Amino acid sequence: MKRKLHIIRDHIFFDSVIRIFESIEPDLHEYYILSSRKELKYIKSKKVKFIRPAVLYYSFFILKFRFDSVIIHGLNSKFLGHFLINKCKNIKVLWIGWGFDYYDLIGEDLLKEKTKKMIGNEQYNFDLKVENRFLRFVNIPVDKKKLFMTVDYFAPVLESEYYLIKEKTFYKDLPLFLDWNYLTLEDDLIKGFEDLTIQGNNILVGNNANPFNNHLDAFTDIQGFSFSFENVICPLSYGDKSKNEIIISEGKRVFKERFYPITDFLKYEEYIKNIISCKFVFINSIKQNALGNIVVMLYLGAYVILDERNPVYVFFKKLGIQIYSIEEAKTGLFEVINLKRTRLVLKDIWGRDSIQIKSKALIQTLNN
Repeated sequence: MKRKLHIIRDHIFFDSVIRIFESIEPDLHEYYILSSRKELKYIKSKKVKFIRPAVLYYSFFILKFRFDSVIIHGLNSKFLGHFLINKCKNIKVLWIGWGFDYYDLIGEDLLKEKTKKMIGNEQYNFDLKVENRFLRFVNIPVDKKKLFMTVDYFAPVLESEYYLIKEKTFYKDLPLFLDWNYLTLEDDLIKGFEDLTIQGNNILVGNNANPFNNHLDAFTDIQGFSFSFENVICPLSYGDKSKNEIIISEGKRVFKERFYPITDFLKYEEYIKNIISCKFVFINSIKQNALGNIVVMLYLGAYVILDERNPVYVFFKKLGIQIYSIEEAKTGLFEVINLKRTRLVLKDIWGRDSIQIKSKALIQTLNN
């Protein structure tokens, strides 16, 4: 039986990915990282293989006879776009989107006023630069129309984003939608913390250093919130840290000694200890962002505040989850959280059984 090729990165999500797919089709999936280095920082699984981009590109006409499908986990380089267009005809392709790799298709202005001034004229994107004398084309823009003609299935983070892309672009004939999510509540997100609830009165702002969190604008909004809190916890340990100094300086100017930036990478257990103290969470992003963090904080019983334009806000509102807009935070009229109901709804989507069902359906679709 042929195998499935997963193109992954060294990220904390992928031990979960490997665990799930191996539980359904043991030893029928291969997991490749595009790199000449052979060191892993986050992934613990021994099933990961390394391959140079040029080797994959020029040997795939032979390699593809061992695979019946290719699964791309986040299209984070122009190389991957060219690889799919030029090398993946006559083989099934699933693109599992992460958000950063398709938000250019939606065309929204994702930076707010103060963040725009901080960024200036910088062109901000997530493309991984691949410099290689054997791959002269790797920094040429990818023709997204050709890319979508190559991809058979597309799994964005939220189903609503699929239809948003369809609405906002000329790509009316998108690849077929597949519903799939990373991580499970029991094995990843709340493992070891199942019975915990929020134990403090701090506010968590953003989830990383990337400017799409609009930190500076968030600090202004927070000053208008009509509820009291103690400290401001601001994770800045990963993402684009080039503006951390500005963010930290402004945070300390506004909140003085109550501002606590997290600049060092913490183990998940340590990170949970920090966020368990946050009764309030403010993700000031216009795009889908920090979904894993939001799920964890909702499970713990926090009041989560989002921009109404954020698809995650719309997603949870439709589910009947108690989530709040910036305008509602300024009124301070928060209801008591129905934690039992919240946890039941979250388990219906991210529970181990739900993710297993979605993963089996994904594999069956690719096998047909």
